[in-house]
Amino acid sequence: MASTFNPLRFGIADGDKKEKLIKLLKDDSHFNINTIPLTSVSKKDKMFTTTDGDYIGNASWSGNCWTLINEAVVRGLIDSGEDELAADLALKTVRDFNHNLSEFINPFDGKGHGVIKYAWTASQYLELLIEVVFGISYDAENKEIIITPKLTEELKGEKLALENLAVTKDISLSLYIEGEKADYKVSGDSVKVKVIL
Repeated sequence: MASTFNPLRFGIADGDKKEKLIKLLKDDSHFNINTIPLTSVSKKDKMFTTTDGDYIGNASWSGNCWTLINEAVVRGLIDSGEDELAADLALKTVRDFNHNLSEFINPFDGKGHGVIKYAWTASQYLELLIEVVFGISYDAENKEIIITPKLTEELKGEKLALENLAVTKDISLSLYIEGEKADYKVSGDSVKVKVIL
């Protein structure tokens, strides 16, 4: 099960255990990391199957790709200091679910199944895009926006823009990233912005 990677969260798995988990994660023959990731179960497991059409319980969790699984693993990779791998998985997930906000997708052809306009998928798609790829978080207590993008090598050569993001009811942010440079516009004079590239 892809839940095998849960101990990457908060650095619970360290040293040898972390190395073994990362090696398993990078093995495309198990969790499909190099194509349409992550399968909910290893492709080598006898229970591995894919579901086409409607959600049918456990079978739908036995091989299909879900944002729920990918988002949890991305967070674990960040917690474990594996930013490059986290950036790669976040971008793949965003790309695979872009204009395809289905409940789950087939790991071989990327077609969406289950509920076709699934709010949970949409929210995690936005979360990965905003909070991981663009790296935007907000510290309400200190009224501070922190920007720490997780970009793949491919994205580091691109011009990226996220405009008019509603950070709060009264604060909006536009962010422009090109190479090693980030520019931003923020509404409200009392808001601090910290950029860490």
